[in-house]
Amino acid sequence: VWISFGSMIGYKAELQTGVVITHGVIVGQHNVIERCAQVQVGTTLGGNVTVRECATIHAGVTIIPRTEIGHDAIIGAGAVVTDSISACSTAVGVPARVAKSR
Repeated sequence: VWISFGSMIGYKAELQTGVVITHGVIVGQHNVIERCAQVQVGTTLGGNVTVRECATIHAGVTIIPRTEIGHDAIIGAGAVVTDSISACSTAVGVPARVAKSR
């Protein structure tokens, strides 16, 4: 696990092997970030969010509580995730919508 300066990790958050969190990230309580996932600068994860393995969340994303980001999913910069995003999808916008599935 690699966590940069200025990030805040909530109570009982679970970070698995290989997770990368850059600076200024806020990880709320009871979140799970699975192995090899990346969360980039200025992102906020509300409580009870699950980020599945190898997902990438780009800069400035907001994820509301009780959502799931599927494995290998990509969330574009500045997106606001209000619903769960399926595996192997790319989601962008406010609110985030799936633009592409692989």
